[in-house]
Amino acid sequence: MSATSLEGAYFRHLSEGFAAAGHEFHCGTLGQDRPPAWAASSPPARYFALGATGRRDWVRAAVRLARYVRRNRIDVLQTHLVHGALVGTIAARLAGTPLLVHMRHHIDDVRLSGSALHVAADRLLAAAADAVLVPSHAAKRYLSEVEHLDPERITVSHLGFDVNTLGGTAEDRERVRAQLGLDGQLVVGCVARMSPNKGHSYLFEAVNDLTTDLPDLRLVLVGEGDAAPYRDAARRAGIAGRTLFLGQRSDVPACLRAMDIVVLPSLSESFSQVIIETLAASRPLVATDVGGAREVVSDGDNALLIPPRDSGALRDAIHRVATDDALRARLVEHSRPSVLRFSVSAMVSDHLALYARATPRRWAPRAGGRRAL
Repeated sequence: MSATSLEGAYFRHLSEGFAAAGHEFHCGTLGQDRPPAWAASSPPARYFALGATGRRDWVRAAVRLARYVRRNRIDVLQTHLVHGALVGTIAARLAGTPLLVHMRHHIDDVRLSGSALHVAADRLLAAAADAVLVPSHAAKRYLSEVEHLDPERITVSHLGFDVNTLGGTAEDRERVRAQLGLDGQLVVGCVARMSPNKGHSYLFEAVNDLTTDLPDLRLVLVGEGDAAPYRDAARRAGIAGRTLFLGQRSDVPACLRAMDIVVLPSLSESFSQVIIETLAASRPLVATDVGGAREVVSDGDNALLIPPRDSGALRDAIHRVATDDALRARLVEHSRPSVLRFSVSAMVSDHLALYARATPRRWAPRAGGRRAL
């Protein structure tokens, strides 16, 4: 059994917050994943796996979920990602669930790289839900203006973070740099999955252009996915010898602390967790001005924002941060304080307010309260 995507802090925070408000929390996956590790130590959270190993199992999974929802008197069914939303939408309608919420994590990623079927499914599933949760005002604007969803049905809830767990330490920095042989090097890093939408190709071009002025520059890439095409791209860009591919890491805060400059060259973002993590680690940040970036950072204050798809602008921004001590110090000084407002309690309150607004009589906080999924 593989680890479930529910391992993320988002779901753990919801579980803890809902339990504190007197509600039950159920969570599950389409496949046969093992329960998230936090489920055993957090306030009671019930986990289920629907056992779907492929598309042929989705109808059966929807029926199983509908039965589970009815049996446990679930008031709110919240879905994530397109496959879960498809199964969850069918199940909610079969079970007569009072409120179906679809969490839309992205803006136009699917339009940039997905199929026409995936784009249509995204739009239809959002329209089929009673409410849509998005992590940024930019995402709400996109759903309203491009997909023509009623803005009254869209709720913005910025992701919440326990900033104290994200900072890393000076010891982490020295340990990771020693392990990777980066002592004395200028380390430019990127934390992002291996996907064309993350803009790695523009970063490779920028780094190649910087090697003359910054000969000790090293590029460190952290992120899941097939790295083979990106290794080939780094080789074509002439930077293979100065690029490290670390893959997926469980110590991202430590890796961020090991970087001198963090770069996020994405072509599309809804609300980038990496921006929050970078600022929490007090690292200078260069990011593309896409999606909800300006809801988190101010250009020149706690980050440098550049246009997407522009390797020249990316090169110049990295060079500025690397060579301007005063700029670098200002970015670091203003980084961590700027993310404290993205709290877990605010995120949980946003979710509960949405549920209460849609199902007021069922969702009023009370001891031994109703149930969430």
